[in-house]
Amino acid sequence: VGDSWHHVSLVDAWLLLHAQVTEDDLLRLKEVVDIVLREKDPALELPPEERWRAALEGKVRRFSTDLRRGLSRTLALLGEYGAAIRAEPGGTGASWAGCVVRDLLEWANEDESGQCWASLYEQLPYLAEAAPDRFLNAVRAGLEGDDPLVAKLFLDTRGLGLFAPTSPHTALLWAVEAVAWSPDHFGAAVDLLARLDAIDPLDAMTGNRPFRSLASIFCPWHPENSVDVEARLAAIDGLRARHGQTAWRLLLSMLPEAAGGVQMPIY
Repeated sequence: VGDSWHHVSLVDAWLLLHAQVTEDDLLRLKEVVDIVLREKDPALELPPEERWRAALEGKVRRFSTDLRRGLSRTLALLGEYGAAIRAEPGGTGASWAGCVVRDLLEWANEDESGQCWASLYEQLPYLAEAAPDRFLNAVRAGLEGDDPLVAKLFLDTRGLGLFAPTSPHTALLWAVEAVAWSPDHFGAAVDLLARLDAIDPLDAMTGNRPFRSLASIFCPWHPENSVDVEARLAAIDGLRARHGQTAWRLLLSMLPEAAGGVQMPIY
């Protein structure tokens, strides 16, 4: 389509072609990932309420959204299906993808302005899929301190106009929601959503909120998770011990509604 090439099925293409991927391919891929995905979004140099003018001001990235998405989806494929690929002595394509994600998110956490996290926002769900443990650890690190770095992603309280870009925290929530589907990472993802709820601004404009993600995940009549009831109760007990206020609101949200309720699927 135009100048862009698209796969009808990435997974089918991977199953057919992954045996041809060599360690040299991965080394060259990492060079490209570092160049493309570590590019800060020039639009972030403008005040939040003026970022809708970024293209008019020439504040655009060198590399296209298609290229950024394609590279991040490649990392996700490697993380999910790369165990059969040799990346280094004793390593695999999956472990290689984990190291790339770790390095990217360490780069984001080293930037006190939060612009690196914001520049990666469209890629966060794919990076979380590529390396869930690395992703959760990076978000946890970004939540440390009295002025958490990831709090800077909540831009929907700053008088953004109707045509302003979306707040980057929404993609962070989508990424954590995706990880929450994994039984191995369910508890850690739920805990991070509670931490994000604790720093969520009260004067938010958009409907994508950490607490709404939690309420959807634990909705009794339409749970958005893949764990059994015992695991859900254990996670709630953990929230009660560490995040009492959020846990209480969550329990109240689970009570039956007289007029019925509406449940929107999460990521």
